[in-house]
Amino acid sequence: MAFKIKVINTGLRNYADYNALLRRQARIGQATSTVIANDGSSEKKKKGSYYPNKVEGATEIEAYKGAVYEVTDFLLYRGKEENEEDLKKDKTQLKWIFHMPDVEIKNNLLNYFELSNGVGGQAKIQEDSKTDFMDIADPKKRTEAIMRHGITYIKIEGDEKKQKTKLTVKFSKWLDGYKVHIEAYRRNPDVKKKASGATVATTVKAKPEIIKGYWVNDKREEITNKTVGYKDTVYMCLKTLGMAGRIVTTALWEEGITFMGSTNSNDETICMNENIEWKLTERLSYKKLEIPDQNTEEYKKQREGIWETDPLELYFKIPNEKEITGYKPKFGQLLYLTTKEGINDAYFAKQIKRKIIKDGTVKPKAEKPKTHTVQRNETLSLIAPKYSIHWKKDLAAHNNINAPWALTVGQVLKLPSNAVIPEQNTSTSASQEEAQPQEVQQETVYERIDTANLGSEVYIVVETANLHGKKVNIEVFDNERLLANNRDTAITVLKDDTEVTKLENIIIDDTGKAKIKVKLRKKSDEDYEKQKDKFKVKNIYSNNNTGQEEELCSDDQLIKNCPNDYTLVKEGSLIISKLFLKIECTGNDKTHKKEFLDGEEFEVKNSKDPNIIYIVRKWEKWVSKNSKSATFGEFTFDDLSGYICEPYGEETTKSGLDKRIPVGKYNIKWHVTTKYNKKKYTKNSKYGKKFNLDFDELSKGFICLYNEKVSKSRAILMHAGTDGRWSEGCILPGKTLDRTKNTKNIDMKESVETLYDILGKIEEKGINNIKIVITDEID
Repeated sequence: MAFKIKVINTGLRNYADYNALLRRQARIGQATSTVIANDGSSEKKKKGSYYPNKVEGATEIEAYKGAVYEVTDFLLYRGKEENEEDLKKDKTQLKWIFHMPDVEIKNNLLNYFELSNGVGGQAKIQEDSKTDFMDIADPKKRTEAIMRHGITYIKIEGDEKKQKTKLTVKFSKWLDGYKVHIEAYRRNPDVKKKASGATVATTVKAKPEIIKGYWVNDKREEITNKTVGYKDTVYMCLKTLGMAGRIVTTALWEEGITFMGSTNSNDETICMNENIEWKLTERLSYKKLEIPDQNTEEYKKQREGIWETDPLELYFKIPNEKEITGYKPKFGQLLYLTTKEGINDAYFAKQIKRKIIKDGTVKPKAEKPKTHTVQRNETLSLIAPKYSIHWKKDLAAHNNINAPWALTVGQVLKLPSNAVIPEQNTSTSASQEEAQPQEVQQETVYERIDTANLGSEVYIVVETANLHGKKVNIEVFDNERLLANNRDTAITVLKDDTEVTKLENIIIDDTGKAKIKVKLRKKSDEDYEKQKDKFKVKNIYSNNNTGQEEELCSDDQLIKNCPNDYTLVKEGSLIISKLFLKIECTGNDKTHKKEFLDGEEFEVKNSKDPNIIYIVRKWEKWVSKNSKSATFGEFTFDDLSGYICEPYGEETTKSGLDKRIPVGKYNIKWHVTTKYNKKKYTKNSKYGKKFNLDFDELSKGFICLYNEKVSKSRAILMHAGTDGRWSEGCILPGKTLDRTKNTKNIDMKESVETLYDILGKIEEKGINNIKIVITDEID
């Protein structure tokens, strides 16, 4: 080990001698990086720090098996000479995390999980979940489950005591197919999508296991024990672990078949048009149910002698997978397949986009041609080697060709059974296909909802069996008699901006569904206000002058005129309209009439106008100076909600003061500039690189707020940000908020996500239809 010290005297020195030497060196300007210990020894003064530069570990590991990760290289930062003692010390300062680049993580304001040993430095052991926590839709709840069960074993150790250069973990089987990033760091982790340097990307593989087999419709909803029509879209669904890429053989069976002349019943297989192979592509894999035409001779022959019943009671088998954990002799018991007409379901829904179901049915490969068409200048001796056969014994003999062995252009030669048909060379085109990014195919689906606001747009969906192409009539009724005079009178809704009490002639499509969009309100603003009045909550107030209790709405004119005369005693209950549906459809056999949702009514509230973004300021936080301080509040917009951050201090209409804008109602317009451009949060943008963002380009840009007091030129925008330093008047949205911190109260990625949700809904509704209302409830 070399020290930067010039030796002036030789011989043994004590601590005082060394001190004198150092003082003398300092006087003559000689630099030193040596300090002297009281025992007379010397050690290098720590000027640099060692950081993990490379981590090595498994790129693929089976669940529950120990995956080992080790820091194999360190980088010296702000130091010119290496020092073994410094390195040993810095190895004790290492930390480990794991994150999942393809999964949304909501761990407070972090998007990763810290790893640590158990009590006393022992290995930490956590029990795995009995259910699939990756199925949890809510990001916060899913994050909590990953934290509890995602890693079942953690052990951090090193070559010497307290060192942390080696990590051993065991992963849950429910992480099967997911990529997990393990990273070593000292101060701040990188948490990048692409693993490099001190990060290792590991794909978790579970042992093959069948979790569940069942039937689903085109919405991925389970339909076991439910009747469907022959023409309805139905899929077999297998939920598996560790089986992605495997091809399984399926068999469709009918339960309880009785043959003519017999009193006994047995299960019998049903032909599925030979498409029996099913490729499992993901955790949830789908195979479309293919029922043969009942009128074909093949089907009739197969069903000969069977008492035909309606409905058919179906299940499916995967007979070749008996050794797999979770195997059952029957899956999907039971699907009732009927030829009868019927209305199966009706409900309110919202329209969403979703990745299209990928049918895993393996289609039969096209047979290779067993003939050869003669080309110009070809002879038997030239053709035969192409198929690894003899020109005379095989090719000529098989086609009855004799001397002089003449061929004509276009002549079709039959190839013998021993001919080897060459594979077509498709490697170039295949590789080119793989090189092209595959666009995720999406479909429009209708997701059932249980509640909506008065005035909002919703869809009504009717599901039927064997009524394709027919027309349905729909009426909506209110059990609470808020939107109609009585329970038996249909309410008024808007269809294409026209008032109707009956939705007529809605065509049932090829999927067996009829869908119609309506708005839950009357057309004129005057009538709409009358509807809203019926939803006003009446509270109990004490009249301070008379001592009597009175039932009044909070916005009653009496309270507005004399607020000090009334004291709130009890808040009233929220008023809710409860809707149900009556459906009518004339089929080939009869007219079908059915009621839905009666007893499980669809709730309508007058919480807020779905076309207004409501912002309520709630708190202020002072942090040393105005530019760092902030105002916090809450926002709601239709079915969206979250938090906002604005500048601190009194509101103003003047620009350049770093203050929030006045309360009131604002119009909005699209806003795009060089600074606030459509690519602001994309992967290669300034913010994308700084905050590890990877969002699509904005479709329309940002929104700018304005009214008669705040001009457009002031450019009050809604954009992403983490705290008060990001705003000089603009509004920063977020999904969660931590007011206890002085900075970074909102996670940047969450802020961008919330912004995109808001902008997407504005674009969907039309920007000219949207207003922003800001109120102040700061105490």
